[in-house]
Amino acid sequence: AYLWLLSAMKRDSMLASTGADEMSAISNAVKRALQYKSIYPRNRYNGYWTSSEATFDVDWCPRKMVGGQNTTDSPHTTIRNVICLTGDFIDAQAMTCGEYLQEVWPHTGQVVLNCLEELLAGGSHSMVLDDCKQLFPNSRFDSFLIQVSGSPILICEISEQLAWLGAALRQEVLPGDGPTCCTPSISFNALDRPIRCTISFHLQKTPYRSARGSCWHRLFRHPLIARGFPIAARPPTAKGLELTLGAMAILTQARYLNIFGDKMLMKGFSQLVYPSSIKANTIGWHLLSDKDDNHLSYTKGLQAGPISISLAEVEQSRHILGWCSDAELHAGASDASYDIEASGLPLIQVGSTLKNALIRRGVLVYRDNGLVMGHANSARRSMSGSYTSNLQWLNTQRVLLWDTGDKRGWLVGGLSALLHMLRAYLHHTAEGPHWQNFLLGNNKIEDDPKGLTSNMAAWVLTSLQNRRKKLFSEENETLEDKIEHFYNVLDQLISYQDLHDATQDSSQGQRPRNLLEGWDLADFAASEDPIRPRVAMIPAVGRSWVDFVRAQRVPVLFGKGFGEIIRPSPSCTIAAPWHRVPVDQYYLTSLLHSLPKCEATADASGRGMLVFGEDAVWHGPGLRLENQSDVNSMRLGASAVVQVLLPLDASDEHRVLDISPSVSSSQAALIFGHNPAFSWLWGETGPPVMGEVPIPVKFAPPQQVRSDSGFWSASASATSEASNLAQASQAQTAQIEPDIGILCALTEELKAVRILFDSAYNDPVVEGDDSCYVSGSFGGYNVIASCIGYGPMRASNAFANLTRSFPRLAFCLMVGIGGGIPSETCDVRLGDVVVGTPSGHGSGIVQYDTGKARNGSIEETRLHFLQSPRSLIAVINRLRSAPFPPQGPLDSDITRIVEQNPASCDPGECRDILHRAGPTSNSCGETDDCCQIVSRPRRPSTSPVIHYGTIASGSLLIKDAAVRDGIGKRFGAICVEMEAAGLEGQTPCLVIRGICDYADAHKNDDWQEYAAASVAACAKYLLEESKSPRSPANSRKRHRPNDT
Repeated sequence: AYLWLLSAMKRDSMLASTGADEMSAISNAVKRALQYKSIYPRNRYNGYWTSSEATFDVDWCPRKMVGGQNTTDSPHTTIRNVICLTGDFIDAQAMTCGEYLQEVWPHTGQVVLNCLEELLAGGSHSMVLDDCKQLFPNSRFDSFLIQVSGSPILICEISEQLAWLGAALRQEVLPGDGPTCCTPSISFNALDRPIRCTISFHLQKTPYRSARGSCWHRLFRHPLIARGFPIAARPPTAKGLELTLGAMAILTQARYLNIFGDKMLMKGFSQLVYPSSIKANTIGWHLLSDKDDNHLSYTKGLQAGPISISLAEVEQSRHILGWCSDAELHAGASDASYDIEASGLPLIQVGSTLKNALIRRGVLVYRDNGLVMGHANSARRSMSGSYTSNLQWLNTQRVLLWDTGDKRGWLVGGLSALLHMLRAYLHHTAEGPHWQNFLLGNNKIEDDPKGLTSNMAAWVLTSLQNRRKKLFSEENETLEDKIEHFYNVLDQLISYQDLHDATQDSSQGQRPRNLLEGWDLADFAASEDPIRPRVAMIPAVGRSWVDFVRAQRVPVLFGKGFGEIIRPSPSCTIAAPWHRVPVDQYYLTSLLHSLPKCEATADASGRGMLVFGEDAVWHGPGLRLENQSDVNSMRLGASAVVQVLLPLDASDEHRVLDISPSVSSSQAALIFGHNPAFSWLWGETGPPVMGEVPIPVKFAPPQQVRSDSGFWSASASATSEASNLAQASQAQTAQIEPDIGILCALTEELKAVRILFDSAYNDPVVEGDDSCYVSGSFGGYNVIASCIGYGPMRASNAFANLTRSFPRLAFCLMVGIGGGIPSETCDVRLGDVVVGTPSGHGSGIVQYDTGKARNGSIEETRLHFLQSPRSLIAVINRLRSAPFPPQGPLDSDITRIVEQNPASCDPGECRDILHRAGPTSNSCGETDDCCQIVSRPRRPSTSPVIHYGTIASGSLLIKDAAVRDGIGKRFGAICVEMEAAGLEGQTPCLVIRGICDYADAHKNDDWQEYAAASVAACAKYLLEESKSPRSPANSRKRHRPNDT
């Protein structure tokens, strides 16, 4: 009795009524009946009796109920896990039958449930609770009869539970849309001894409505709510259905909790939920669903308000839902190439709606597989149906695989892309560090016995034998789990692309065709998190299909080494070199059935044409498939193979008017791109025009620098004039491919770098890039260099342009001047060089003028995103650890610069003056103390010293010694400058600064050109040292202290 009292008190403090209290009404009616009809009057004590009996006839059949559930479990184990709804039309709670009985009747609920399970299993029809309190259940075809013997308190609790069970676990619901509420009632005959009670139920229908908190109704096919019973207490503003995150995932058919854009979403095929509010430990969610159960895009969830919720809060909170003619397709095939390398493309920078389109792995939501969907409260879509529907929808989508190495693309179906991603992941994992525990290589996946057909991917992905295969020996993850993971990824990519194209089209006009945006497939194969979008440059020769791909909202996956995704079948003979799709021609290849539906139509003048989608007319110069009697024996010339897509009314020449049924029903493949016989020029924007297209050419040999010509020359070879003219002609249209990039803020800095070029190449011009570049050989590398102007914004734009225009750069250098931060631990002087090297501040670069306000103070944001070139860091570590470091390693190159530019000479030690800083300022802008000169010992040499450490960067021009010293103390910085803070991307970059002033009020330009010379010499020195091993014959002389 004491334990019952404690549990009752706890229950009453945690539960709340949602309206009419039918549970208490039934309990009170039974209590009054027991008092009136006691069969043990002598045991009366203060109005209660120690023992009573009652029989309950419930209008509910448990055998009939469990027999109609959507489960293969045995009947006696089903009832415990059936999801039940309790509450009212708006505020309700979803729990399993066992969970609700335990929560509301913790002392007796599990005993009643065990009794029911015994009955359904065919076991004993009686059960003892304690102290001779017994239950005698008996199930008939259409009702349930139970006899209870025990205290009146026990009998009253049993009556409450029977009423709830009969109301929550029913098969019948009223027809029509909207939830059905089931309300119990009780009656008894006053003449019966012992008492005999009849529990009956009343059903009430409420149509769907848009009241706040009612969106959860569409989560179920026919929601049935047990009305008049308590649910867990909640804040008054928390309207809707309370359920666990796992139950929400099951009902929406979702697998992952994703961050899409900056919104937290959980999405199934046709339903999506997102957080709409958070208060205390309760998160409110809103449900969006497609009324026709069609696919719902992630973009629908972007209407969510700015709610800041962490994953930890999601895990710990309560959740209330209240808002060729015959080709073979090798994409996803076992013999395809899955050794796909990273594209090396730069990240998308500011100016694109895909800038923040990060693909995060998502949190796998635990879904209790023991939960049972009742006949009434079942999800709108079945689990197996959701998997199939997901794949069916994805089969209607398309994905572009763009090979950044071969410069060609493959347009494939969504299922083929999913299978290709899956196999790339399997290949990467099998070759990775966890290969010993990995069970499933690509060779263990069962292939379609029909071979390389268009349905191959669907067969592999739906095969039960494949789906059940385990991935790792010590985990339960199966191939089906990984398939659903990559479906989740592709669903987000397609939604991002749809949002990106729609936003660009509506708000920014036509997007430039020279920029192709997408994601790296290698990142997905390696399970990187998050995965950021990238951008590829498309020259004029390859832009004819860009508008077509964008109109279809096709996401792009980048990579190097896709191989021959679409190949002519062995039975299809085709003229060389078309036995494979040529590389470096920016062609787009697709099977005919992977393209949008091709419809025959006519223009305004009645002339016929075939149109893909809405505005892509098919032109086939020299090709008439409909006139070929045997498409498998076609031998086509080059001008006839490449197809052309043009807008409506662009041209009526070479239109393809029809295709024969034999071609349309076969695995015909088409190549789209530039056709020299029907040449159209596609600019970055605007309609195409007929004309010649500039064709990209391979890089030409470098031009040599003559010893008597400054630092530019046409040629230095002793060839004939005709040969020189030929070389010059070739050089005008060709350029060496650069290894590294160099960025300088000032012309003096770039001038010093260019003087040190060992040879100069032609200046490249890149379409779509406003930057001006010079190129040459520098320190053993082919370099591309640019003068960008000062400030972080200009640096950011220039770095983005450089890495986008030259995506194969191994790394970059930021070479220029900066202000020194001298201290007791670092004797930085004018003309010295500071190299930003990794330390406790990550890359060695900190941004001093940004931060977060937290707990009443400012917490500085330190930049760790800038990667340092590992090869140069290794060289720096070797140089710094040398027991006998070289003396004057920069002197010879500085002398060379001074010879070409005398203004770069050393101003002299007498002009290297450091002033003391102080707290108050005078007329000269510094403190009285800071106008005093700091005495420092003379160095034994005038050669610049190379320092390695942290560089502070920001948008402010520092001219205050106190501010300078504060930055130095806070970050341990030894240099301050204005450009490095703007560098962000995947291309590594090393920042090197020549010290030209002390960032105080005495700042001037006297040392700028000498500092520019010393930093250029240092950059070349580090590059030369990275060419290891270095030949003594090719190396400049470095004097050691003990040299004679």
